[in-house]
Amino acid sequence: MTAHTEEMPRYRSVEGNAGIKEREHRAYLAIGPAIMMKFVAATTKPFNAPTTVSLNTIMIDGTGMCGGCRVPLADGAQFVCVDGPEFDGHKVDWSSLMSRLSFYKEKKRSR
Repeated sequence: MTAHTEEMPRYRSVEGNAGIKEREHRAYLAIGPAIMMKFVAATTKPFNAPTTVSLNTIMIDGTGMCGGCRVPLADGAQFVCVDGPEFDGHKVDWSSLMSRLSFYKEKKRSR
């Protein structure tokens, strides 16, 4: 696969064991580590394929008041606990989000 193809390659999934059924994927959903979701979004962006990511940030109060779960997007910051957790993967400022997610890494390791 090259990034310079005219359209998104059509990935197919095989379902069921009674026979092969194929289905084309035209939208993508990424759930997992932030670094993985970042690269899924980067892979689908040149093809303008809709890509939804499910973010799992630190949440303190669940109302958006504390700002702990703030996620920077291309069109302004939002809160994962109130506005999410699903967001357009192409609008997430991944470098800023990755920095925020690593803020408590040392505290977690020292436990």
